Amino acid sequence: MFAPHPEPPLWAWLLLGAVDFAIRIVALGVVPKHRRASTSTAWLLLIFLWPFLGVPLYFIFGSWWAMGRRLDDDPEASALVEAILKDSAKPKPTAYETPDGSDDDTASLMRLTGSLSGFPDSCGHVVALHNDTADTFRAMAASIDRATHHVNALYFQTSWDEYSAPFYEALERAKARGVTVRLLVDHHGMRTIPGHRRFRRRLDDMGILWHQMLPFAPLRGHIRRPDLRNHRKLLVVDGREAYIGSHNLVAPDYDTPSFQKAGITYDDTSVSLTGSIVTQIEAVFALDWYYASREVLTPADLTPPTAREEEAPGEAPASSMQIIPSGPAFRDEPNLRAFVHMVSSARSHVSIASPYFIPDEALIAALTNAALSGVEVELFLSEQFDQFLVGHAQRSYYGALLRAGVRIHLYRKPTMLHSKYVVVDGSLCAIGSSNMDVRSFGLNYEITLVADDARLVELLHGNDERNRARSRELTYEEWQGQPWHVHYVDNVCRLWSSLL
Repeated sequence: MFAPHPEPPLWAWLLLGAVDFAIRIVALGVVPKHRRASTSTAWLLLIFLWPFLGVPLYFIFGSWWAMGRRLDDDPEASALVEAILKDSAKPKPTAYETPDGSDDDTASLMRLTGSLSGFPDSCGHVVALHNDTADTFRAMAASIDRATHHVNALYFQTSWDEYSAPFYEALERAKARGVTVRLLVDHHGMRTIPGHRRFRRRLDDMGILWHQMLPFAPLRGHIRRPDLRNHRKLLVVDGREAYIGSHNLVAPDYDTPSFQKAGITYDDTSVSLTGSIVTQIEAVFALDWYYASREVLTPADLTPPTAREEEAPGEAPASSMQIIPSGPAFRDEPNLRAFVHMVSSARSHVSIASPYFIPDEALIAALTNAALSGVEVELFLSEQFDQFLVGHAQRSYYGALLRAGVRIHLYRKPTMLHSKYVVVDGSLCAIGSSNMDVRSFGLNYEITLVADDARLVELLHGNDERNRARSRELTYEEWQGQPWHVHYVDNVCRLWSSLL
């Protein structure tokens, strides 16, 4: 017979209890630092329930030490951005007034975001709004075919498929005629698309300059939080024309067999721009290129002499615009603060399109305050979810919003609404890569355009009508009538969603 295992001595139990108690006490003072209350609560709950599991997870996914340097703490990166923005063309007085002379809400918003990001107010023209994925990639390819100096592209998810082929074939043609082609792709985003190894080999064979953003490879010295993402989507051609929005460089079904079997496709919205605002987008790319390659791109690398052209006779004056870069390199979540400011300034109407909606407490308060004060607030969200936790967490917010009078339009299955934009009243709007969720506010590197542009607002209102026709409106009675266990799962997922 086997001898029984000896009981641990009393001192061992006391030591274990002391360590457990110390972990909890330390966590109470450390975890809430630089973190919103909901996220702190989720981490503390995990640590208190399973301290010997929660602590390692916190150091890997929750600590700030591996977030990377902030822009204002990195002199070389700050100097790079300042040089590009300093040498950019200034808005013409006839086309754009100073913030003190422009619309009060717009001026206030741009002063706020400028102080947070270091990107000043600028101006530009809207070329077109793009929805259909195939048409969007063909438009990008046509722009690339006009390139004479450089093409800079940065995308979260990428693939070479029947939809994106025109884009990459245009890059090949540009490279063949001597145009400098730079491509940045997110390390994680690339790996989520089937065939990513073959895709990397094709990029190498093209001979273009390309790098992966935010690789997690400790053995090669790439140590960071593994949950960080560069979620930006942008294309710049010759410093003259730019595209930003929600399109990834991949087919609408993301080349994913499970999506293809279920008939799931993504519906996106992007915008193409010209004017001084393009230089700001170049600055965002140059910053990411620097962190990925350690190469400093100068204004001469990004703005050839032909990039700045005089306005053609009869051309409409440029509109007030500004780029908001956000992510761990920027303090105080400038995209979140911009969205809260925009909603709070609304006088008649707010519409928001977002595939993922897990808002900050301040954003929820702004939306419900606006609805209760008589502003028409509309949310265009997806009925189809591609992530279990996110989908259920999102639904947990519907009750409070519906009770306040917010209208929720659910984009019908199986298509998933992937557009990301905000429209306020009849003039102010924002569009880019940022979702309305805590991940986009704090962990993802995002890019957002804010614009006081009546034409872009009109185009986005048309997009709202298109989305409304493809959606069904959720009522409070329908939401309340869900079985109790559905609400229970929603609430549990809401608690843990702060850790995403």
